[in-house]
Amino acid sequence: MIFVPTLPQSGTWFVLKLLEKCGFKLEFTGDIVNNKKIIEDKEKVALSTHIFPFYYQASPFKEVFPHYGEHPTTDYVVRKLHMGMAGIELLTRLHKTIIPMRDPLACLLTREARAPQLRHFYIIDGFLEVIKRYENHPNVFFFPVDRDNNFIDRMKAVTECMQHLDIDFNNNVEAVTKYAAEWKKENTAENRYREPYENKDIGKIKDMLDEKVAEVEYLKIHGGTIKPFLQRLGYDTGSLIW
Repeated sequence: MIFVPTLPQSGTWFVLKLLEKCGFKLEFTGDIVNNKKIIEDKEKVALSTHIFPFYYQASPFKEVFPHYGEHPTTDYVVRKLHMGMAGIELLTRLHKTIIPMRDPLACLLTREARAPQLRHFYIIDGFLEVIKRYENHPNVFFFPVDRDNNFIDRMKAVTECMQHLDIDFNNNVEAVTKYAAEWKKENTAENRYREPYENKDIGKIKDMLDEKVAEVEYLKIHGGTIKPFLQRLGYDTGSLIW
């Protein structure tokens, strides 16, 4: 089994499609719980869950959320039966793990486009959590989905990922090469922030966000931790607009 815990809107399906092309069956913690499925350790499965840093329940089997009361974000965690941080911590120790990585501003904007009724500070908290817990974890590989702009660099990222996960590249050459050549976005939706983000127009983005510019300011406050981490992953942090 390969474990795929992901920060919201960070490239979950982009990474899962790579594993699917390599013959892995995709599973999600909510489906596992609801359908009472059993996954064997050696089964060729990629198990995914979202990372919610405020959710520390040890198991995804908890269907109640007594500590926080009713709230749109926490209700979503319960309804979808996402795994708590304690459970994620356990599985990263037991299984090879891949965590997609993306510019956190892009994550924020995608989340705002999809769920404008919510606040998104927790996404930044999630970045801080995975940096603290997993940057130097031998089982964890961070897969940068928006770092590389050419085929050679993308193939390098894919092959490094496969090596970490002990996936035989030679048995998947055609599928993986096509994946790196297309670098196809998955699970995309209408996003009014896409154009100003691609044009690096932070002024327009802030105007569009209105009061939620606070999330961008929160990201900037923690830039001293997040930007060096992204730089260590090979990002050109000078090109980030926050």
